[in-house]
Amino acid sequence: MTIKTYLGILLLAFSPLIGFGQQPKAEPEPVIVAGKGWAPVAMGNKRTVVESVLGSGVQRSNYDDDYFYDYPKKGVQVSYLNKDDTVDAIFFITNNIATNSLRWRL
Repeated sequence: MTIKTYLGILLLAFSPLIGFGQQPKAEPEPVIVAGKGWAPVAMGNKRTVVESVLGSGVQRSNYDDDYFYDYPKKGVQVSYLNKDDTVDAIFFITNNIATNSLRWRL
């Protein structure tokens, strides 16, 4: 046998361990449903449920009917109803500006 043959056998033997070009399995991206949200970040869910996924937010504004929390690391701003602390609207943040173009209401 030649050196090429030995190298070929070694390559075949160890190739499962090398994992050519394999990427680690990433978690699937959440599916965002218009008018609902995604997973626990959904219209009508309690703030405690939302924060179990997004982490602690930063309170920004407080009005008669609702208040806003920013989750800058996640790129999301959420409006909660004062009466029951449930999600009223979800905004996506770009360049630290919440955009109304992606606002959902029940």
